[in-house]
Amino acid sequence: MISPQLTDFHIHPDYSIDAKGSIEDYCLVALRKGLKKICFTTHIDLDPRRVEVDPFMRIDAEIKRIEPEFLQRYYDEIKTVQARFRDEGLEVFTGVEIDYFDGVVDIWNDFNSGLKFDYILGSVHCIDGIAFTWSKQALECYNRFPLPILFQKYYQSVIALAKTNLFDCVGHLDGYRKYAADAVGDAINHPPHELLREALTAIKEAGIGIEINSAALRHKTGTTYPSEDILQLAASMQVPVISLGSDAHQPKGLAAGLDISAGYIEKYGLKWRPRL
Repeated sequence: MISPQLTDFHIHPDYSIDAKGSIEDYCLVALRKGLKKICFTTHIDLDPRRVEVDPFMRIDAEIKRIEPEFLQRYYDEIKTVQARFRDEGLEVFTGVEIDYFDGVVDIWNDFNSGLKFDYILGSVHCIDGIAFTWSKQALECYNRFPLPILFQKYYQSVIALAKTNLFDCVGHLDGYRKYAADAVGDAINHPPHELLREALTAIKEAGIGIEINSAALRHKTGTTYPSEDILQLAASMQVPVISLGSDAHQPKGLAAGLDISAGYIEKYGLKWRPRL
């Protein structure tokens, strides 16, 4: 089996409006860095409450409202490079990162014209339509929802995500830590244990798993998403790690921190069960 740290399954090419670098650019960097498997996971954000800020893609250097034809173009571009880079020792997979909200399955099924992605990463970025992962809204989210309510709403969304049968993996579990330090302090690192157990149980029972996302190291939150405490709990519950992800938004960030994430798998005895 390929070493986990030679795989990066959370990558945003410039189809994501907050990212830079083409699919080919990323593949070339992946070869230079010795990666063996990568998966592109451009943002697909379809929440009707966020129509003014989220449902966009970058097409021909222009930001445009997302359309099924753009998703097809993204998919086709990845398929085009697969054979070329496979011959050079790099496997490239098709994927998306879909923001979870109530009703996402029906909206996604209506939007997607039947494309069969290799990997679908499900992430919770918002509480009641307010994005805690976006610097422009994070403070509003922390102010509006006291921590007990934020934790409850977040982990209930994770549980619902797991039960959809749409996703292969839960992205950046506890990503609410990204901008929280100044707003709520260390308390953000201590969600209720029972909520965590309930969410991890739902993930395990759904037959999916979690990623270890090293972007937290760039965000200076002190550790990966999820935190080491949550990783230890996941290990004790035998919740599998499906993937490692740098969450790169530009080619130079590809593979950043994967060695640390892989080290946690060994350190805590986590179950490594890659889908691909």
